[in-house]
Amino acid sequence: ELFSQHCKQQLPTWTLTKTTCNDVLQIVNTLDRLPLAIKLAGVRIMEFSLTEILTRLQERFVLLTTSNKDQPTLEMALSWSCESLPSLELSVLYQLSILPISFRLTLAEAIVELPNRHRLSETLDVLTQHNLLIREHRDGSTLYNMLKSIREYASSQANPNLLRTTHHRLAVHLATEIKRDDTASFDLTLLETATFNAPPMEAGICCKH
Repeated sequence: ELFSQHCKQQLPTWTLTKTTCNDVLQIVNTLDRLPLAIKLAGVRIMEFSLTEILTRLQERFVLLTTSNKDQPTLEMALSWSCESLPSLELSVLYQLSILPISFRLTLAEAIVELPNRHRLSETLDVLTQHNLLIREHRDGSTLYNMLKSIREYASSQANPNLLRTTHHRLAVHLATEIKRDDTASFDLTLLETATFNAPPMEAGICCKH
């Protein structure tokens, strides 16, 4: 409804139909249902078709901009949220951005580097309070998830060396689990991340095992 509203403001003749409903739903879900992102995408209906908007959302921070200086962009909004974080929490957010799926505390502890005497669970609490992580309880377990928009922003802002070392720790962790034949403890999507998104050396660690 919010997307349709902004489309009609830009293009009064625009209407939501059974044909376009699926594309709109995909757009809204791709944008993590964030109101600001939905508004900025709706404004683009004057320039692009729904299919083109979907395609261009692969580079969401390029698409979701505006010429109105009083209107914040999605990147600006995420930047404000991250700038309010202490440096430790920001570093943890960057490291967690390599994970494409929900994760448990034990996995985060395996890949995140923290100074001595710091508890990761407390840092995750801070990120949750800032709405940069979502915490949910499922089947007796506590899971954390990062919205795709936040994950992509954090990954784009992180030091490449930090991401590389985090990918390395993830690859080593998964290789250890595979070697122990303990594959029930992680999702195969993580293995894809370690082999396809990681630098060559880190990908090789998993492939070897």
